[in-house]
Amino acid sequence: MRSRLFGFIKKNKPVPPFFPPDEGALIITAGQTVTLTAPITKTYNSIDIQTGGTLNITGNGNIAQILCSGTCNIDGNIIYRATERNGYSYSGTTISGSPYSHTATQRLGGNGGGGSLNFTNNVNNIYPNGGAGTSGYGGGGGGGVTDGYLGGFGGSNNGSGSAGASNNGAGGAGGAGNVTNSTGGNAFRSGANSNGNGGAGGGSGGGGGMGFEGNKFGGQGGGGGGGGHKGLHGGIIFIYSLEPIIGTGNFLVSGTSGFNGGFGGSGRGFSGTGGGGGGGGAGGAGGKIIIQAPSYSVFPVIVGGSGGAGRSGGIGGSGFEALVGQSGGAGQSGLIGALEILWLEQVNNFMMYFAKILEFL
Repeated sequence: MRSRLFGFIKKNKPVPPFFPPDEGALIITAGQTVTLTAPITKTYNSIDIQTGGTLNITGNGNIAQILCSGTCNIDGNIIYRATERNGYSYSGTTISGSPYSHTATQRLGGNGGGGSLNFTNNVNNIYPNGGAGTSGYGGGGGGGVTDGYLGGFGGSNNGSGSAGASNNGAGGAGGAGNVTNSTGGNAFRSGANSNGNGGAGGGSGGGGGMGFEGNKFGGQGGGGGGGGHKGLHGGIIFIYSLEPIIGTGNFLVSGTSGFNGGFGGSGRGFSGTGGGGGGGGAGGAGGKIIIQAPSYSVFPVIVGGSGGAGRSGGIGGSGFEALVGQSGGAGQSGLIGALEILWLEQVNNFMMYFAKILEFL
């Protein structure tokens, strides 16, 4: 009788009433990626994510619920990175009835460095024209200020930098912003006698370098480096398994790193001054993992991404080599996420098994 009872229980584990109809087995082999878009709920009678296989979840960061009524083996990766770049805050109730909430806070990007100015002879003053690291985007570096003509302002909040001033012809152009998932561009020149242009911004465009021409002591200011783009935030995953979750894989809801800023451009000519360096983008915040299972061996990763590095400013021209543009600041690192383990399901399973035993008797 005892062996028959335990054989019955092993083969007839009751599925909780809140489980939607399952979609069969989820099998992801090495080198294969299956993509889901959250918020979503998926139910399987078994899960096998093999080494080198990936279940990739994208979406706004809100909950992705994965339910499994049978064997759950994860040797590969389950990854959830949100497409919502400005942070998020969600709360609700899992399909099993447990409340959840999580906030991914958007951190600041690094400010762009100001361009150097030469109002006082060979004293390295900095003009405050670097862009702010608003909303996680690195600020663009400001253009160098030469003989009183201002370099352009570095862009902020994913915007473009402005052009530099000039007494003869155009100053250097500001770099373009909104270059997604990119390191800030280095400031550059389009020709031997041209003014320094700002670098394109992964986050914000660098300000254009000031142009000055008209006497033999003239020079051109260097353009500012572009700001780095910000990292992605991790999303919210809920995984519910009636069987222990086995395997050596990973649950990855870590934030990704912010991108580095670009280097400021060098001044040219006797009085040329260096442009400021671009600020680094902020790292993304970690998401949240909720596991409801008898046990698990998979490794949860919830860390925030590191901030991108700010880059150094450009050097001065031949007469003012010491007039170096200010370095951009580093982006802030993303905050750590959260891990929640719900062990109560063991009790629930026992009660359901006991009810089945009574039916069997």
